[in-house]
Amino acid sequence: MGSLKLDNLRNVGKTELGYTYKDLHLDIEESTVSTKMTNEKIKGKDIRVDYDVDAIINSLNNIFKTIPGERFLVPTFGINLRRYLFSSVSEAIANRIGSEIVRAIELWEPRVIVDQVQVIGRPEQHEYQVTIRLTIIAIKKKVELGTTLNQDTSIKITNLNRNCPTA
Repeated sequence: MGSLKLDNLRNVGKTELGYTYKDLHLDIEESTVSTKMTNEKIKGKDIRVDYDVDAIINSLNNIFKTIPGERFLVPTFGINLRRYLFSSVSEAIANRIGSEIVRAIELWEPRVIVDQVQVIGRPEQHEYQVTIRLTIIAIKKKVELGTTLNQDTSIKITNLNRNCPTA
């Protein structure tokens, strides 16, 4: 079986380049590049690279969007929050969701410390509001991520709101 080695993604601490963490966004996206000679804009598809906070958010997106068993070589990777989306909204389930989020982040994202996970059930909207507060270890940055879990959008992790409190 073939393998793909991405050694340049391991370089943690290369702050002279302006970032500490670097991750690939594994979705191929359309992009436009200007040529240096003619300034002509060329459309193409490429793999996006994320840095620092965006690299962490990309990693968390992958954790939350992957159900254990979906990754052939790492069958325990991910978290299955979808199983809660069609249950009644309750404080007990909110607590279970919060515990699973903490466990998954601590297991699969070693670059952060989980400061707090808050899950609030909204029975009228049949959804959970999730707030995750993290500290990114190497860059000593506190980050707050918010998302909503509901039946209509499955898990809307793709729209994580990013707030970086200064304190």
